[in-house]
Amino acid sequence: MKNTTKYTAFFFLLFAILIFACEEDQDPTQLFEPPVFGAMSTATAIQFGRDIIFTDTSTKVFLRQWSFPGGNPAASTDSVVTVSYPSGGDYEASLVVTHVDNQVFEKKFVVNVEGPKVQTFGFYSEAPNVSFGHALAFEGNNGFDISAVTTEKFEGERSIEFKFKKEDTWGVQGSLRPSGVNSIDISAYAEGTYKLAIKTSSQLPMLLRLHSNNGTEQRAILELDPVAETYGLKRDGQWHQLEIPMQDFIAANDQLDLTAVTHILVLRSGTADVKSTDDWDWYIDNFFLELQI
Repeated sequence: MKNTTKYTAFFFLLFAILIFACEEDQDPTQLFEPPVFGAMSTATAIQFGRDIIFTDTSTKVFLRQWSFPGGNPAASTDSVVTVSYPSGGDYEASLVVTHVDNQVFEKKFVVNVEGPKVQTFGFYSEAPNVSFGHALAFEGNNGFDISAVTTEKFEGERSIEFKFKKEDTWGVQGSLRPSGVNSIDISAYAEGTYKLAIKTSSQLPMLLRLHSNNGTEQRAILELDPVAETYGLKRDGQWHQLEIPMQDFIAANDQLDLTAVTHILVLRSGTADVKSTDDWDWYIDNFFLELQI
């Protein structure tokens, strides 16, 4: 009986030692579930005007960065993003994910958009889908200091600031002219769209003018009405992309000569009574012409 008890105790002790040894030998890193990288899109080819939904299916994400050059939005950190494209063509989208274990993975998508293509003529834009057309010269005619600033921007790194000088005056006016030449020819965009992003909190009436001079100066004047929110402009201190048909300028003055445009943009107060306490600060960005072809 004593021998049986002795052997039983011995086997229990041996069993415990084996169990303990197995637990000691187990690699604790195998208990951690590794991150999984993955991404998908609802399509790789779409008709113009339709959206694509991109989804990051990765796990244990520390940082996420989507890039959609030529798309809207151009970038995002959301896990699910709905993207639209302004014209037909081939586009590349990408996702870069940094996991919690510091591993970095990237996936790229090629998107074909079937539909109308557009040509662009950029004055002041850092958007990848806008082609450079002609540089601008800033001209603060009265009441405005005009400069490129990095503190406010719609896209890219800079925008154009029309800064009110805070003085009583006959009115405020600032111009953007083609740099280095007297005029430029933009008649190819007569059936196109005049596009620019604007940011302001001013509730005061402002006029937007386009000038030409082929021997006789002509001015086409549009009103940016703060009540009507003309062309989608809201005076809420946020950026808004305006789309103005070029035909609206021509309708405002049928003598306007688009082959000899001297002032690409003129902002002029819609009142002659300007006080130093008024709010006339405006910002311009992503300024270009667009034509569907």
